[in-house]
Amino acid sequence: MKWISYIFLIIMVVLAVFTFNGTYSVESMKNVSIWLTVLYFIFGGIPTIYGYRLENENA
Repeated sequence: MKWISYIFLIIMVVLAVFTFNGTYSVESMKNVSIWLTVLYFIFGGIPTIYGYRLENENA
């Protein structure tokens, strides 16, 4: 599941670039960071937890 981490890393870099360029306001960045956190736990955290469980059960 490492590719998910790379995807979120790229997204964060892109958002950081937009922030430095002043494209997004502080308020919208707060909302984006909240949604990114939610998406990370949904698509990144849960599969990672199950992934670790599967690896531990197989080992």
